[in-house]
Amino acid sequence: DGKIVTEKTMENGVSLVNFFFADCPGLCPMMMKNLERFRKRIGPLSKRVGIYSFSVRPESDPPEKLRKYAEERGIDSATWKLLTGDRSTIYSIGKGTFKADGSVGSRKSPNGFIHTKNVYLVDRKLRIRGVYDTSSVEEMNGLESDLDRLLGPGGGS
Repeated sequence: DGKIVTEKTMENGVSLVNFFFADCPGLCPMMMKNLERFRKRIGPLSKRVGIYSFSVRPESDPPEKLRKYAEERGIDSATWKLLTGDRSTIYSIGKGTFKADGSVGSRKSPNGFIHTKNVYLVDRKLRIRGVYDTSSVEEMNGLESDLDRLLGPGGGS
């Protein structure tokens, strides 16, 4: 929607973070569909969880394209943000913070492509609390359980 999103946007809330690109023919459509199914499955809880999907091809995913992508898929922009921006910033976040290139324990090229089917659970203090394979029913059930625990009486602390 052309709005600036920073880490301050995510503070004081529980978030799910993933990496995709709009024209992806393989992993992304399945991942995004599974995230939408998950959102519907958790019902009212979904209003308390922000989803932040970073485009890993920001040069081909301007805000207008992401807006159309969201409209075509019925993505509610109130709680699910499709993000684009500076490629180096997105890759720094993806690789540095989330290890979204699978680089945990290995050395990958700094220009390598970020492409996984994972979603990351982030608490209100911006700590990563879990990594879940969106294609695994078992892991998505684990995410639901972890969300329940995180959003319980403490509200996501």
